[in-house]
Amino acid sequence: MFPNSNEFKATLAAIASVLNDNHITWCIGASSSLYVQGVAVVPKDLDIIVDIAQFDDAYKLLKKLQPGEREEGMFGDDKYSKAPLLAATFPAEIAGFEINTTTLDTYEWEGITTTIHPLSVELEMYKKRPGKEDIVTLIEETLGKAT
Repeated sequence: MFPNSNEFKATLAAIASVLNDNHITWCIGASSSLYVQGVAVVPKDLDIIVDIAQFDDAYKLLKKLQPGEREEGMFGDDKYSKAPLLAATFPAEIAGFEINTTTLDTYEWEGITTTIHPLSVELEMYKKRPGKEDIVTLIEETLGKAT
């Protein structure tokens, strides 16, 4: 738990409910995904990744959380769209990327049905990111405890 964990949980629950009820392909991203899977990190924000083909739908469906101005760009070779959720109780944003659904798992966390990349997939993604060696170590430690 961390100081804003109740706000994190409330924000995740609100987002998950809307996206799940409307059959949007999504997952928790970055440190938020690591946190719900038991890695000793404290997320500064909640990153929600939606399939880029469904980004417009997700943006409209999350209107209660007041999506802010959209930004579009490139992350490496991948095109993305993203927007902050201005009314979320915990800092959050939705980002549209192409999602490989074969690497996603449904994951129950604190009574919330979420979708995540398993830690083994997260580990490989973090290994490719410069300056993330400390996170790689934390993921490896968490995976070691699970075996």
